[in-house]
Amino acid sequence: MTRAENSRFDSWKEIAAYLQRDVRTVRRWEKERALPVHRVPGGGRAAVYAYPNEIDEWLRSVSGPPTTGPHAPSDSPQALDIQSAPTIDSISASEHAKVHGPATLVSGRLRGRRLTIVGLLGLIFAALLVAWALHARGGRDVGAVTFSGQQLLAWSNGKVVWSYDFGRPVRDLLPEEVRDKVRIESLDGDGGKEIVVAAPLLLESEGQETVTTDGLYCFSPAGKLLWRHEFHDRVRFGGEDSGQQWEVAKLFVTKEGTTKTIWCNVCSYPKSVSVLMKVDATGHVTPYFVNFGHMRPISEVITSKGRFIVTGGVNNANDSAALVVLSESMTSGHSPGTGSLAVCEGCPSGEPIRYVLFPRSEVNLVLGPAYNWVKAISAAGGGFEAMTGEEFVSPGGNLADWALYSFSPEFAPLGVTLSDNYWDDHRRLSAEGKIGHTVEDCPERLKPITIRVWNDQEGWSNVKLPPITRVAKRNN
Repeated sequence: MTRAENSRFDSWKEIAAYLQRDVRTVRRWEKERALPVHRVPGGGRAAVYAYPNEIDEWLRSVSGPPTTGPHAPSDSPQALDIQSAPTIDSISASEHAKVHGPATLVSGRLRGRRLTIVGLLGLIFAALLVAWALHARGGRDVGAVTFSGQQLLAWSNGKVVWSYDFGRPVRDLLPEEVRDKVRIESLDGDGGKEIVVAAPLLLESEGQETVTTDGLYCFSPAGKLLWRHEFHDRVRFGGEDSGQQWEVAKLFVTKEGTTKTIWCNVCSYPKSVSVLMKVDATGHVTPYFVNFGHMRPISEVITSKGRFIVTGGVNNANDSAALVVLSESMTSGHSPGTGSLAVCEGCPSGEPIRYVLFPRSEVNLVLGPAYNWVKAISAAGGGFEAMTGEEFVSPGGNLADWALYSFSPEFAPLGVTLSDNYWDDHRRLSAEGKIGHTVEDCPERLKPITIRVWNDQEGWSNVKLPPITRVAKRNN
């Protein structure tokens, strides 16, 4: 049951075959136990894929080191029964600084009778035994977390080892949303992995419109709440107030030496403003950059000039995908604009290193939504690549069109590639008369592609990229 490291499974059936379980069981593991399954953008819940190395890592976290044969986690009722699973502690919101043991350590009551020495020693021994068991169980690193009702459930070796009660309900999340809102990292360098969670807490009572605002929580490996931050920020950008409803779209962790930093894109609703927050290991939060439009993906690029955060999403003033490069060593202000959009009350000081606007494609202009957006960023060749999504989603929702832009280590745009499925959609629209030229005569393939770039030295400029000379072969 070996696969090439860069291969992947493209259906529930393939994932289930690898785990040697049925599809129904594997779907339940994704929902209840954070099995790492991804979804094709725009492809609906049925269009999934997964990577063998991620599944193998998940197996190690829930089942321990592999020995021989198939190594899927135990599917016994005890392993999946949250109510009967062993719990280290359930910390109430009002007593978040305390770590509690079981509700009952020893059965029965002491009705004023004097304990015998033997009985007292027995009680002490029992309490020490329980404490030792809790300590041993709490020493395990948490492999995954899930949400249930108003609780956070921490999983290790296929069982819930501790839980935390937020004191109010949590919005239901898809598994991929949970992955974006959780990071399990050793933040303080002691070897144990802390759990950082952006919890989507419901604000409205049952029967009213569902409104959430995220809170950022950090737990020790044993479940002690180390710190928390609830977002009540108010930003006035472009003449409009943003907040108080905030969603943490993405958590990302960087490391320099022994120091780790948490970065999170926090999106405002209903106003579309986002704030990149920098959070240190002790929970101190610094607003770092404000964008007129929501940002989600975050990546890090390290060059000879220093360490940089690259993030992106959409720019609402231009209805186009936007990407921003920021120094990790100083706050970076807000997205550049004109008129009222040049004024931001409550924004941090400084300016970004680069701010890039990507044009909407021909297919997007005909059939897509009113904008495209940066949906993924990854380091490549000393520089990085940025992928825009929502160029168009094919009928049936199985393949999403995208554009992939490449950048040098100096952040200069180098070129762009469009997905192979994009040209299939272009041919169809040409045949239907919705695009007035063929793929062979398409300006996107024959003429330079123009993007808008802002830098902290020259302001805005138009940058022309080479015509698209090759067609990509990947579909996600």
